[in-house]
Amino acid sequence: MNIEKKQLLRSVLKESLKKQPMKDISRLICDSMLNSKIWQSSQNILFYWPLKYEINLKNLIKSAFDQSKKCYLPKAYSKGNKLICTHSELRSLEQELFRGQFGNMECAGLGLESSSPTSSIIDLVFVPALMFDRKGYRLGRGLGFYDRLIAQLPSKVITIGVIPESLFVEKLDFIDEWDKPVHNIITEKKLTKIIN
Repeated sequence: MNIEKKQLLRSVLKESLKKQPMKDISRLICDSMLNSKIWQSSQNILFYWPLKYEINLKNLIKSAFDQSKKCYLPKAYSKGNKLICTHSELRSLEQELFRGQFGNMECAGLGLESSSPTSSIIDLVFVPALMFDRKGYRLGRGLGFYDRLIAQLPSKVITIGVIPESLFVEKLDFIDEWDKPVHNIITEKKLTKIIN
């Protein structure tokens, strides 16, 4: 699929997301996640702060704080020609956030850089998208941030794609060599383990 077709599909999907009952979908996803073994065994969780019309995991973040889990938000910045993907700790839902270089909300500070910029402490990562397929591949917003982030994660880290059921499709027609699949997909209906 060429770049123009991918951009057109992104536009269509963004419009589709505006029509989704996101408040209800978000609540059902958070409730389902809280009852999962993955959630119960995770202590250091990389969330995302929702953009408009994305699934909102703030109730899950609140539950993480209540359960003494550590919460992080992704952070991305350019260093020369390279995109650095890292994270910063979110200490409360009232913490001041700012819009990062790529439009996502980030915690203030430099982020945690190490030899592996995503750090070995993270054990669970939530990944947003415009669409996911049954093999765990995603259509994102076109910046490649999450593909780079997933590529840097240690193999023990569990990744979960977050999407409305209606945008969880059989197969995406445009997988590129740099695209990285997630391990699981959660929708308002179920948590699905991806078998590749």
